[in-house]
Amino acid sequence: MLSDYSPEIPVVLLQRLLLRDAHDIQWLCLVYNYVCKHHSGARSGWSVFSDQADANHFAVCYFNEDLPLQNLRDHIVNAAHQELEEKILELKQLIEWYKDIQRWAAEMDHDYKHTGLGKRKHIKRKCKKCKLESTKIEITVHEWSLPEGPCQVALVVFELNHPVAFDMWHSVICLLLDICSPPLKRRGPHTCLRKYSTLLSYHAEHTRSRIMLVSDVKPIIESHYCSIQVLTEESKVCINNGLSFYYYDKHSEVSPIEAFHAVDISVTCSHQLPPGSYQNLQHFLQDTTHTSNQVLCSQAACDKDLSTHEYMAYGHL
Repeated sequence: MLSDYSPEIPVVLLQRLLLRDAHDIQWLCLVYNYVCKHHSGARSGWSVFSDQADANHFAVCYFNEDLPLQNLRDHIVNAAHQELEEKILELKQLIEWYKDIQRWAAEMDHDYKHTGLGKRKHIKRKCKKCKLESTKIEITVHEWSLPEGPCQVALVVFELNHPVAFDMWHSVICLLLDICSPPLKRRGPHTCLRKYSTLLSYHAEHTRSRIMLVSDVKPIIESHYCSIQVLTEESKVCINNGLSFYYYDKHSEVSPIEAFHAVDISVTCSHQLPPGSYQNLQHFLQDTTHTSNQVLCSQAACDKDLSTHEYMAYGHL
């Protein structure tokens, strides 16, 4: 199944390696051919790190063929239905209790305090009737356990208990990000699946795992909207899951799909020219993909202490 997805290692990464030992070069050729073969067999744009959960996503395809994962989903859904029924019953009971309180308040008279001048004064904060009338009863919102959409559900359930081998491959391939990726803007998601309280009991994680699902949206049950007054509609107490998950590397604190697009070792593998007349030619050392026309068109960058012929000769090396 993985053969349909990108191996994630850019071919250009291997093309820029400079090795001296013949044995190392032989191993590089084997790795290069292996990676090229997998790139040629992979579907265009398909990546295991894709944030778009659709029918072509690896996690969704794997879930659709794995009976234990489907059973896990059914178990989560059944438990969520039971919690939902209990929440609806709790709401109905609290509404009845609130109505009873208001009925008792309607049957009572306001309390008055006699003053020294023979008058009565109503003190609201000490009046039993007013206290009952102002009673507010709150209920905790029930948020559905799984996100909306069958593909999002499949993605989440897969990540709750995915194969250890896949998890380790996930983590090992991300070592490239530690070595070859330039510094990227770090992200601070609000919620990660492994700490999401609603699904915490279903989550199985390897100790060396570094890729996880996160969401920039905070769960309702962890926000200040988690409790509302009981005099409301059932649909406002029992709400859908609003989380939108994507993959996240906890070590580099970035999205792996973005980081892999930025992987580059051209600077690391290139000789760095010292400050001087040749420094404007640095970019011609980083690869061999530039053409003669590009060198000709860049003559305006030629240093004043360097002749045009020397600039052209160096650019064509």
